[in-house]
Amino acid sequence: MIELAKCKRCGKSGLFLRTNSQGLCKDCTENDKLIKTDVKKYLYKTDASYRKATDELDHQDRLLKVALKARDQYKIDGDCDKAISEYEKVMIEATPPLKSNAHAMFLLDLYLKAGYNNKAWGYTNKLIQAHGLDIDKIRKYQAKILKKEEKHAEAIKMLMLHHLAKSKWNNTFNREAFIKDIMPSIKKLKWAPEDADTLADMVSAQVKAKDYKESALTSKYSEYVKAHA
Repeated sequence: MIELAKCKRCGKSGLFLRTNSQGLCKDCTENDKLIKTDVKKYLYKTDASYRKATDELDHQDRLLKVALKARDQYKIDGDCDKAISEYEKVMIEATPPLKSNAHAMFLLDLYLKAGYNNKAWGYTNKLIQAHGLDIDKIRKYQAKILKKEEKHAEAIKMLMLHHLAKSKWNNTFNREAFIKDIMPSIKKLKWAPEDADTLADMVSAQVKAKDYKESALTSKYSEYVKAHA
């Protein structure tokens, strides 16, 4: 009976399998060479998790190059629609999309500048679902969109949520900054300046209680708005 050759490392065996003087098959011999000459290539070939991570990084690098090129071109020609088209390819259509807070905000800025409020709003919701941008930044963008649409009561709500989320990081509410942010909408609604203080008290109370639930603040604000109707 013919004894089949068997690799001492991987255990492969077969009638046509060849092993070297160390008893290793061709694949194991090549892997040994790779370890000595190119560790990254060896890991890519043998480690599935490393290969997946490397492919993802390469994918992100390709998308980043497209975004940077589009941003640089926009600085030259100021063509919003062209820049938006290129940015949508990498920030929305790609699978997975480019993971970059800076470029996500740039796309939102382009939408707002071009007057594409519906697209901007839809994209903020995508970012919420994908946890692609800090919620305080998203709420601020949504307030900008609502202001452009003259929906000032809703804009104030988003600014309240923005400041609530922003306060979470150090449990400190910046009252002056909040009032400054909402005052233009307060004036548009012809509410009294005291309303800004009352709304600031609402946010401040939740921050002091370390209650950062948006639903709680939204409910209180809705009741307040009804009183003004």
